[in-house]
Formats: sequence, C-alpha cells, structure tokens
Amino acid sequence: MSDSGPRPKSVKAKTIAGTRPSRVPKDQAVPGVADGAPALPDYLSGDHVAAGTWARLAPDLYAKGVLTPWDVDLFAGYCLAVSVHSRAVKEWAADDFATLARNSRGYSSKHPVLQILRDSSAAIASIGREFGLSPQARENLSVKSPPGPTHGGDDRVTRLVGL
Repeated sequence: MSDSGPRPKSVKAKTIAGTRPSRVPKDQAVPGVADGAPALPDYLSGDHVAAGTWARLAPDLYAKGVLTPWDVDLFAGYCLAVSVHSRAVKEWAADDFATLARNSRGYSSKHPVLQILRDSSAAIASIGREFGLSPQARENLSVKSPPGPTHGGDDRVTRLVGL
C-alpha cells in the first residue's frame, strides 16, 4: 500500500515556507561534508554505461549539494538502471523493435525486453526525481547557489536586485 497525498516537505522547504517552528524538526541528521565528489563505487567500474553516467552527472550534482556521501548507493542504483535500460534498447533494436516474440511453445507473446524497459524506465524516473533529474523535480529542489555573480559576471545587476 502506498502513501497517499503529497510528499512531506523537507526541513529546508518548511523553513523557507515559513512553517511554525514547532512543526519543524530541530534534530535532523545531516551528512558530513566530503572533500570532493564521491568516488565511483567499485561495483560500477566494470559497467562502462553506469560509470559514464556517474562521470557525467556526479560532479555537477555534488557541486549543487544534491549528491552527498550518504547518497552514493542510491545514485549508483540510478546509474545501473540507466545501464540496464541502454542494454535493453540495444537488444530490442537487434530484434528490429518487435513488440511480439515467440515463446518456447511457439505462441506469440509480449517481447520480454519490453518489461525490462518498463522497469528500468520506472527506476530511472523514480530515483532521478530524488536528485532533481527531471524538469518537475528541479522546480521542487533546493540547491546550493554557485559562488560568484549569477548574471553573466555583472555585479551591478546583483546589487540592483539585492541578491
């Protein structure tokens, strides 16, 4: 049975929204600060698609404060789901994107790779949402601001707007 209704707001979101202090937990656990972006887990090193996904996204997610040492295994799961999805698409392409396949008894049935694609797509969407990897998720994600001016290097705009 799944939880119904909207997801609970994070402590940061409650604070920004002006929620009464009595409703905001004061003792939230926070991950420690790492010296740099978390390293690629050993179990991903043999999978070039998962390792490539890690190399492409991890540095930026770390810089934005979204990927922490606590999130390494969850993000590794995202990278593995991308890899499984990639392999499934290649296998499906080898079968000319057929939606039906013959089973061992000779009957036509849904191509097995379609279920793999469906499951991996769901995992990518679900885990990716946690890291702000969709347009909707980015709207609800609070990230660290990059250092320095945010308007093309013009501090006058920053002073004028009051940021």
